Amino acid sequence: MISWGNLTFWGNEKKYVSDAMDSMWISGGSEGKYVKAFEKSFEDIFKCHALTTSNGTSSLQLIYRGLDLKIDDEILVPGYCFLAGANVALQLGIKPVFVDVKLDTWNMDPIDMKNKITEKTKAILAVHTFGNLCDMDSINSIAKQNNLYVIEDCAESIFSKYDGKYCGTLGDVGAFSFHSAKTITTGEGGLVTTKDKELSKKMSLIRGHGLPNKGSYLHTIVGHNFRLSNLLAAIGFAQMEQLDTIIENKKRIYNRYVENLNHKKDFIFQKIENKVDPVMWLTAIKLDCNLIKKDELISTLLNEYKIEVRSGFVNSSDISYFEKHEVPNSKSLDDSLITLPSHSSLTNYEIDYICESMLKTKNKNE
Repeated sequence: MISWGNLTFWGNEKKYVSDAMDSMWISGGSEGKYVKAFEKSFEDIFKCHALTTSNGTSSLQLIYRGLDLKIDDEILVPGYCFLAGANVALQLGIKPVFVDVKLDTWNMDPIDMKNKITEKTKAILAVHTFGNLCDMDSINSIAKQNNLYVIEDCAESIFSKYDGKYCGTLGDVGAFSFHSAKTITTGEGGLVTTKDKELSKKMSLIRGHGLPNKGSYLHTIVGHNFRLSNLLAAIGFAQMEQLDTIIENKKRIYNRYVENLNHKKDFIFQKIENKVDPVMWLTAIKLDCNLIKKDELISTLLNEYKIEVRSGFVNSSDISYFEKHEVPNSKSLDDSLITLPSHSSLTNYEIDYICESMLKTKNKNE
């Protein structure tokens, strides 16, 4: 069986977790040796402030709170993506307004986004789907014209670059995830990045129950506990030591799939714009559904070739608890996208076998 996702440990993960246990500081907070080291590793790379969190979803909630988004404010969200940002908005009484995506890049369409802005719009959530980056020049320009915050959801795009700059530094604030399937993992965990020192201080306060001083129980702001444990940070810090190897493997995997399948007209890859240097979390392919059905391909690959391939995301218009809306491009992608095994330890032999199996299945159905 070639599984869709495998967890890969690269070096010192067990050693550092054991060290964190021996230190007797296993909880979250800045006192944790590995929490501080993990945050600093990102600050050194991104040249901005970095705050670890308990997961990617709490990163988004922390950002919404930090930006003072309130009940009945509107936030623009793509109709095709992992919908954590929209769900968090609903929980806080913020209205997600869905923007359609472009059929080639599969990311937020700036033209449709501009048309969805109202007097209640306060922020844009630019979700960098699968590792491909949004058109940040257009998004930032429209945001500036309309006095809107730009939030980057980088859960799937860590270390991707736009015009030479890392995602998470392209807008006002960025959110990351370190779920076990992500490019860098802590099992569960997240990160918030911003160049705004005062916003970082505020989010740090919210993250830690609104308590500004160790040992004090005087809450100065309504807060949460969104802290990452020192044990999980130890895993993440060990992963960061192997960052070059991880990125190299992610790029190798995506490029191998492209080499094998890009010449096939019925297997369509995301368009990567010239300014984007992606580190693809997942390799996804859009199928020509007139030639091959998504569900049939997924079933055949699993049952006949022992390859686990998954469907893409469900578009926002098919989620029952969102207000009725239309996002036709997002719907089209929902109907036709599959995601392929893309974990960092996948071998070239396995990739070639996956591609050969896909071609055999397609040819049988023609």
